[in-house]
Amino acid sequence: MVFCLLIGPAFVRALARYRRRFEVRWRSAVPVVATLVLAVLVALPGAALAASPASRAARYLERAQNDDGGFGPARGEASNQLHTGWAALGLASAGRNPRDVARRGGRSIAAYVERGAGDLRDLGELERTVLVLRAAGLSPEHFAGRNLLRELTRRRRNDGSFDGFTSYTSFGILALRAAGKRVGKKTARWFVRAQNDDGGFGVSPAAASDSDMTGVGLQALAAIGRSRGAVARGAVAWLRGAQNADGGFSLTRGGDSNSQSTAYAVTGLIAVGAGNDVADRGLAYLRARQKGNGSVAYSATGNQTPVWVTAQALLAFRRAPFPLVTVPREPKPAAAETPAAAEKPVPPKGGATGAAKPQRDNEVAAVPKDDNEGPTLTGLPPDAGSTPAEAANLQRAASETDPDDGPSPAALALAAAGVLAGVWFARRRLARRRLAD
Repeated sequence: MVFCLLIGPAFVRALARYRRRFEVRWRSAVPVVATLVLAVLVALPGAALAASPASRAARYLERAQNDDGGFGPARGEASNQLHTGWAALGLASAGRNPRDVARRGGRSIAAYVERGAGDLRDLGELERTVLVLRAAGLSPEHFAGRNLLRELTRRRRNDGSFDGFTSYTSFGILALRAAGKRVGKKTARWFVRAQNDDGGFGVSPAAASDSDMTGVGLQALAAIGRSRGAVARGAVAWLRGAQNADGGFSLTRGGDSNSQSTAYAVTGLIAVGAGNDVADRGLAYLRARQKGNGSVAYSATGNQTPVWVTAQALLAFRRAPFPLVTVPREPKPAAAETPAAAEKPVPPKGGATGAAKPQRDNEVAAVPKDDNEGPTLTGLPPDAGSTPAEAANLQRAASETDPDDGPSPAALALAAAGVLAGVWFARRRLARRRLAD
């Protein structure tokens, strides 16, 4: 009894201390976990941006470039001017100047375009090249010993059209505006009258309306300052009625959706600032077609000419209608690439032929000089736009952020894994602290 009275209280206190040491109470973990979650959320925008649809598409195109500076219809295929021109325009919308895009040890896009300038004869090729040169900050009036702008204006008919085609005339308007020239009332009048009764545009005034030409037509209307008129409203209404249930567009109304027609429609709607809900659904369709390597499939069942399709989808991702503005050059080290005109020609691999196109080539023809509805661009700095859409394009090109691109699934999974890991480490650390007590 005496022993228990003397030793008992101390023994009970010792047992209580041991008990406390082996008890783990999950207190104060919330501040630690909250800090980890906040850190992950702060880092998330960068991870999301790196995997955005626009940046992934641009990265695919960069990797698809050949050593000669050009692009083929798919990665590893022989270069040609068609696919090189569209790749240049797509990458320019993402802020990459065609004079800066080159593989290590290879030639730039601008160098490839210049080496093939002597073979430019088709109206569509001339117009597309003028658009590329504007994005690169090069003059179409002094390019590879040719005056492409003068050649374009000589191809215009007395009625103001280019070869009597709506397609050539719409791209001709865009090429003229890209070069800082007036379109002319006669050309603008012919183009407006080429609209079909249903509100859409076809490849010619006698052709049925299609999504491609209606989308390009809206861009041409915006370029001549008619984005708010009845003609533009009719074209917007036609596209709204032509959109499929999956959000995409087919070339002709009622057909299966494809990414190229969808891209044309989306950029046209963006050019006139109308049909935002239609454009958003179209962008969702394009995002659904994007593959793991960043390319955009032609359709749900086809994957032809992925370079061409991805370039046009990138223009839509970047919300960049034509004409694009000049993209600022990237800073170069002392041993920078020489100007395109001074580069030693490198013959393209495998010739200039490409695979069959998934649809017709909607590149179109040239445009003459005359008085126009919009002010001339001559004398404006390279980063000035002729229209509000052009000015917006420059701001988009200066940033890698795509306003439509939310966090990707990979980025969200990374964030969730970081949070769970933080919680696990916090619990282990608290458990060890309690045991040490």
